[in-house]
This record gives sequence, structure tokens and C-alpha cells, in this order.
Amino acid sequence: MSIDELEQQANKQDPVAQYSLAQAFFTGKDVVKDPQRAIDWLRRSADNGYSLAQLKLASAYDNGLAIEQNIDMAVYWYTKAAVQGLARAQLKLGALYEREYNEYQNLTHLDLAKVWYKVAVENNSQQAELGYNRVLEAKFNAMRAAQLGQFKQLDSKTSSPAPLVPVTELSPSPAKPSGWTLPEVSQEVGIAIIAGTFALALISVLILGRRKGKQKQATKQDNQAAREATRLRKEIEKNRRQLISQNAAIKDLKAAQHEQGFALACAFLGINPKKIPAMEEIKQRYKKLCRVYHPDANGSDDDMKKLNAALKVVLKHTTQTK
Repeated sequence: MSIDELEQQANKQDPVAQYSLAQAFFTGKDVVKDPQRAIDWLRRSADNGYSLAQLKLASAYDNGLAIEQNIDMAVYWYTKAAVQGLARAQLKLGALYEREYNEYQNLTHLDLAKVWYKVAVENNSQQAELGYNRVLEAKFNAMRAAQLGQFKQLDSKTSSPAPLVPVTELSPSPAKPSGWTLPEVSQEVGIAIIAGTFALALISVLILGRRKGKQKQATKQDNQAAREATRLRKEIEKNRRQLISQNAAIKDLKAAQHEQGFALACAFLGINPKKIPAMEEIKQRYKKLCRVYHPDANGSDDDMKKLNAALKVVLKHTTQTK
């Protein structure tokens, strides 16, 4: 087909002809090479739903080819091609999110990369399988690093043992002054008194020794109890932090799934998730797509179900963000 014939078909909104014309202007085959006109025809073909044009336009935005680099628009067009089942777009989308994670260390990007790599793997992409394994390894390393960080924080926190209750020592009461004198005693009585005093002193020493032994034992038990309490506090803190981390991970995953679902819905409706138009414009867009996807217009019931579901997601998101 000549360039003139191709252009006639392209002007009739034939997306394949528009894509072929864009390729011609990119390569300069049979026409003067003109990247700007190539982008223009490529965008028209992509708007008309041709997945190869959407993939190439996304790649142009991704790499800044004949157009200013714009990652958001690259994600938008990659997603539109990916939801149509194009494995290369799914692979590119996974690679883009993996690249974003490597730059910003945002686990949400890692989760999205995992999702699209997995979809591409199911679409028989061997390259996606390598990417999927890389993402799994990166996620494992990130989780392990987070756990090691938590352990270091717990180790750095030292809890002081519970204060011991001081034991008050008994002191002998001061001797009361008396006005009488010790009477004289015999030698035998004196010896008996000395022997009794020695025995009393010995008994006192034994009692005090027993008390000190009990006090040391009590101190040892108190120290053990304090150490056990410290260990339990650390264990509780560790479990609490793990629970917080797990909840945060679940929350991030849910947010990533919600974000991905919203992006897919926007892609199906052909709108930019970063720049949601007014509700009336969304409905007008829906009506136009009904003419394409309705069973009476060479569409199918399945296409209409997807279109209705996409509209519901976008309208719900628009209502919640107001």
C-alpha cells in the first residue's frame, strides 16, 4: 500500500493504518523522516485502541523518544496496552515499576512490579519470569533488612531492672540508764554468765548469718525476676513491632491493589489516572465507548461488563476524593 493510500485509511480512523503511517515517519521509509508527525499518528492510533501503538507511545514517553519524557504518561499507555493482553507491555510495565523501586525504595512499586511480571509470566514471557524472580528476591531482602533494623533497635534499648526494696537492719535499742549496781557474784556464777553470754552471742551470729543468707537469696531471686521482666518486655515489644510491620505491609499491599485496580479502570476508559476529568466528561466518555463495546456494535457482553465495572470504580474514586 502506498503512502497516499495509507494516509487515506488513516484519516478514516483506521488504527492499523495510523500505526503503519507513524512507523513510516519514524523510519523515513517512502516519506521524509519526521518524528513529530510520527508521534502524532502514533497517538491517534493509540487513542483508537491499537495495543502496538499504545506500547510504542508508552516507550516514547518512557525514553523521551521524539517527545518529552513523562513517566506518568508512560505508565498510562503501558497499562492500556497491558490490559489488552499484550505481553510486551506487561513486561515493560513490570520493568518500569522495578526501576522506580530501585530509585525510590517504595515497596508499593515493588508490589506493582511483581503483579505485572506475574501477569506477563502467565502470558508466556520468559523475560518476565527473570524479572519476577528478581522482584521476589528484592522483596525478601527488604523484609529481612526491616527485621534486622527492628532487632538492632530492640537491642539498643536497655531496660533497667526493677528497684529492690531496701532491707532495714535491726539496730539494738540503746541501754536504759539504771540507778542500781550489779551485785557481787561467785566465780561459778560468773563463769556461767560468761558461758551463757558466749552461747547467746553464738546463737545471734548464727541467726544473723541465716538472715544474711536469706537476704542474699532474696536479692538473687529479685535480680532473676527483674531480668525475666526485662526479657518479657523485650519480647512483647518485639511482637508489637512485628504486628505493626505486618499491618503496615498488608495496608501497603491493599493500597497497591486498589491503586492498580483504579489504574486499570482508567486505562479501560481511556483516561489519565493522574488527571481525572469531571464526572460529566467521564460519563460522555463512557457513552462513546458503549458504541464500541456494546454487543450490538460488534462488541460483547464481557466487554460491556468490564466497561461498566471500570466506570463504577472511577466514579467511586472520584466521589471519595471530592
